[in-house]
Amino acid sequence: MEFEALHRYPFLRLFPALAIGVWYGDLLFFRQGESILPLTNIVCIIFLFLLIGSYLSKRYYFRWLFGVLIAFELFYLGMQLCTQYLQTVNITFPSGENIYQARLTSFPIQKRRSYQFTADITKRSSKSGIKPFSAKVILFFPIGQPAKALQKGDILLISTRLSQPADRGNPDSFDYARYLHRRGIGGSSFVREGRWQIIGHKEDSSFAGAALRCREQILRFYHSLGWQKDTESVVSALTVGYEDDLSEEIKETYSITGASHVLSLSGLHIGFLYALLILLLKRLGNSQTMNLVRGAIIISLLWAFAFFTGLSSSVIRSVIMFSLFALAKAIKRDTYSLNTLSAAAFFMILVSPEWLFDVSFQLSFCAVASLLLFEPYIERAIHPTTKIGEKTWQLVSVSIAAQLGTIPLILYYFSRFSVYFILSGFVVIPLSSLIMYSSIILILSSPFKMLYPLFASIVEGLTQTMNKALIWIEKLPCAAIDGIWIYATEVVIFYITLGLILCLLHTHRAKYAITSLISIVLLICIHGIYRQKDLPHDSIAFYNVRSCPAVHCIGSDQKSWIICASQEANTEDMRKQMNRHWNHLRLYTPQVIKTNIVIPPFSFYNNFIFYHGKRIGIINDNRWRYQKAKHKLQTDYLYICRGYKGNIEELLAMFDTKKIVLDSSLSQWRKDHYKTSCDSLNIPFVSIEEGCYKIFI
Repeated sequence: MEFEALHRYPFLRLFPALAIGVWYGDLLFFRQGESILPLTNIVCIIFLFLLIGSYLSKRYYFRWLFGVLIAFELFYLGMQLCTQYLQTVNITFPSGENIYQARLTSFPIQKRRSYQFTADITKRSSKSGIKPFSAKVILFFPIGQPAKALQKGDILLISTRLSQPADRGNPDSFDYARYLHRRGIGGSSFVREGRWQIIGHKEDSSFAGAALRCREQILRFYHSLGWQKDTESVVSALTVGYEDDLSEEIKETYSITGASHVLSLSGLHIGFLYALLILLLKRLGNSQTMNLVRGAIIISLLWAFAFFTGLSSSVIRSVIMFSLFALAKAIKRDTYSLNTLSAAAFFMILVSPEWLFDVSFQLSFCAVASLLLFEPYIERAIHPTTKIGEKTWQLVSVSIAAQLGTIPLILYYFSRFSVYFILSGFVVIPLSSLIMYSSIILILSSPFKMLYPLFASIVEGLTQTMNKALIWIEKLPCAAIDGIWIYATEVVIFYITLGLILCLLHTHRAKYAITSLISIVLLICIHGIYRQKDLPHDSIAFYNVRSCPAVHCIGSDQKSWIICASQEANTEDMRKQMNRHWNHLRLYTPQVIKTNIVIPPFSFYNNFIFYHGKRIGIINDNRWRYQKAKHKLQTDYLYICRGYKGNIEELLAMFDTKKIVLDSSLSQWRKDHYKTSCDSLNIPFVSIEEGCYKIFI
């Protein structure tokens, strides 16, 4: 890239303005700041007239104003696109239980206690009759034979209470509500057994529905081959993007070794297919006509592949990107340039602004951009003398460049760094490409019963080899560094530093060397300041984890204890939800307490916690019902959890407490009842369903 001629790369300047607008629109919507939109509309109209005026004036010294106005208009466009999309999803559902007509639009996903479907709500029954009602929701059905019979395309009458997705309110936790909104899902509900009835079945006749049926046929074909579960699930993820059958063990193996991107059908796999098509069609020649024919064939086959894999959003994004690459090559433009990459991102965000927040979208484009910018410099750093050494170093340089561009995002989202990512790259890049190519041949040969078993055994052998190699890498010492915490500000500064280093490599000017060093020092200082600021304090936390009612006692020495309110508490579920926050605080692994114990300054005895002068009583059974005390027990907090069936008045006959904490494990009826009682008795209370409650000592 020539920094002196940025006018040659228009989309490199247009895309950031649009992307920042989409980001701000998302921020505006979730902070409920829509009230300022009329003001931005007025400002946009004023700027539009200025834009037209600066263009018509045709004066050279107004060129900067024209560029600024174009950037602002794109910023406004991105903001409006994102806000309007999210507002269409933001549906207000009727209160209480209602009768709806719903069509199941996805295949079932089995959870621990339920089956999950996405569904389109089409009608609602009300006092005035049946009315049209449009919403995309997630429905959960209890595990059992009736729900097991449900299929994609079934039309149901359901009686349930639909509600908007709500964030759990735990610090640093995954914002599931925002995630669902960005996917276009406006509500969710658990449909109890006996509260639904199948009234029909209608297959999706759309183009996307036909694509999903093709993918389902491929999955059934894989299943008929009798492969081991891990083999089948990895091949399904690699070739058609179906990840629901991946076991937790195989996910963890790929995550630790830095190969998780292989399990997500996206840019890497489409790149393999694109490279294969370029190689196969190379003999068509380089005339203008043959270039156009080659480009048309490649684009058609890429979209055919996307169709057979179900037209998932990640595949569509990658196919759009490589289609633009193929088009640029066909018309003899700079194929692998930042302008082409930025153009792909620009049009994707223009069509679907919510894609900007997809982690795979961000990782894919950062990886490709880093390859375009840094891979040539890394490859030229070493000059192997042998052909094998040259090819090996090319593979290493590609891995380093891709990792360089994605490491800030990986650390930010996953808090993990894979130490042996280069070694994993030697395994997954060649093997995954061979698996993909041989799987395509396997599917094409499926009508020939004498031929496809050979390719099935090849695919199986390659997949098992890759799995075993990654399991071996996983067991190497210090295979991954976990618990890393970085901040969004650090991610931005990291990418600014990479840009300055790139300028230094390109121009060899001292000013870029100095600014790069200043940026690195600034990054280190900011990290140190944030780390000091976020050191843990002596505190007590109650988390909104319904399956694990517990009290978390946190010490300033980074030690902590989780006191479970029941023997059945799912501490693994809490660990998954809160691990990111614990990494943020740099806590050691919390010690789980389920029995009486004394560890100064902490003790737990007979459902009472004593910590730094605070006394918390855990109320999870009925031992205190119908009891009275001449001298009430002094407590700072009463923590009421699932299992207690009594009233607040009965507890106040035994305890003199400052505040009552209502856990999210309580039924909605009991929570509402206890809230009403606390209000009438003038007792301070807090409900964990509204978010984490933390007490600083």
